Amino acid sequence: MGLFFSGLLFNSCKSDDFRIGRNLVDPHVRIIRTDTITVRLSNFAIDSMVTSGNREGWHGFAGYYDDPAIGKLSAQSYIEINRTQNSESNKYAYFDSVMLVFRPNGNYYGDSTQNASFKISRLKSCLKDEFEMRDEKMYSTSFVPVGAPLTKTAEVSFRMRPNRKAEEIEIRLLDSFGDSLFRGIRDNLDYMRPDINPKTQVSYYLETFPGISISTGSNSSCVYGFGVNDTSCLIRVYYSVSATIKEQKKMEFKPNPHRTFFCYESEKLPDLADIDSKKEPKPTSGTRNMGVLMSGTPMYTRIQFPYLNNIFHMAEIVMIREATLFIKPVYNSYDTVPLPPKLNLYYYNPLNYYVKGSALSERSGYGQQTLTGNLPANYRIQRYPHYSFNITDFISDQLGKFGNNSIDLFVAIPNDSENSTIQRLLFGDQKFIHPGHIPDFENQVQLRIDYITYND
Repeated sequence: MGLFFSGLLFNSCKSDDFRIGRNLVDPHVRIIRTDTITVRLSNFAIDSMVTSGNREGWHGFAGYYDDPAIGKLSAQSYIEINRTQNSESNKYAYFDSVMLVFRPNGNYYGDSTQNASFKISRLKSCLKDEFEMRDEKMYSTSFVPVGAPLTKTAEVSFRMRPNRKAEEIEIRLLDSFGDSLFRGIRDNLDYMRPDINPKTQVSYYLETFPGISISTGSNSSCVYGFGVNDTSCLIRVYYSVSATIKEQKKMEFKPNPHRTFFCYESEKLPDLADIDSKKEPKPTSGTRNMGVLMSGTPMYTRIQFPYLNNIFHMAEIVMIREATLFIKPVYNSYDTVPLPPKLNLYYYNPLNYYVKGSALSERSGYGQQTLTGNLPANYRIQRYPHYSFNITDFISDQLGKFGNNSIDLFVAIPNDSENSTIQRLLFGDQKFIHPGHIPDFENQVQLRIDYITYND
């Protein structure tokens, strides 16, 4: 049974002057609280998501992390670089150095205390062709060929501080590459012309330099997010003009957000590897008794209340007063992975596995309560942080419904964060036992219901 009556009787009280309806005067009623309603969890996923597009504050990801709870994940970004708007025709101008400039955007997944390790490579082909082959969309599973490294060594390593969003990082690229860009602009050479080659329908410049790839190095222990905009992920060429007085100058080749995307390659642990969009959600009994939520490589958790109608056994009339769903991160599961600041509840549709179009709170018929669960901003100093959802109207509506007439829910990281962050959340089902012997209820999902019963 999903409803344990000992818990109900222990948490009950009696009110002599409560009225239900116009014709029921001074009935015997009880206001009861229970937190022993069975909540059944199962995990499901989608195979890929769109990671390209022209968005304000666009972003990229690169790096690698071997997550002991999920498995291995690596990220790689592909970025088309626009031709510079600067011009320089002074014959006394000389190339000095060339840098890749980027800034962290605060997103990270893994151990950010270790040095970051990246490979910076030239693309082999123009991204315009790749986008056109895929109807102008690129996905988290898309790859394009890359060529030779643009750095002196095959990899570069440095300290990355993801929370310092204003920090500008410069990575020195090959002098031969920078000098080629500089001389092409200064001398107006054919290979740097911005006009279209009629044979290929691509500019002469993009044929010469299609763009860059930023991927993980061999010593990476973290996936990092970075901005892709006019001040981040650009090529900066430093040069000097020394006709009379030497002057230091620079020209910048900025990214094209229309043709930027990132991809992921993952090797999930065996109990998660068989979860995909073509299969029924996998019960948490097969995933170490944990619900798993992820952005980046999206995973979701279905929530069912199979024994909710057992409340009707308590009295002739039952009314829901308040229902709250608590989702509690597994203790110590977020040391190297930030928790999502909020979660959303959605309808689950068994015909196509999930409906992600709008949050439950946006649907008509369930009132105006917020069904977004927020995490406390200071959750890292709290022993047992949690998300909570007021689902009173939803539970009231579901009472008395069975089979196809009932509705399940699923919980997910919100749409606006799904492809702009890499976050994950592990939370226990009602059979989860923490290996550190933390009290079970502090790590388990919980549905708490306050309800009123009436007996004639």
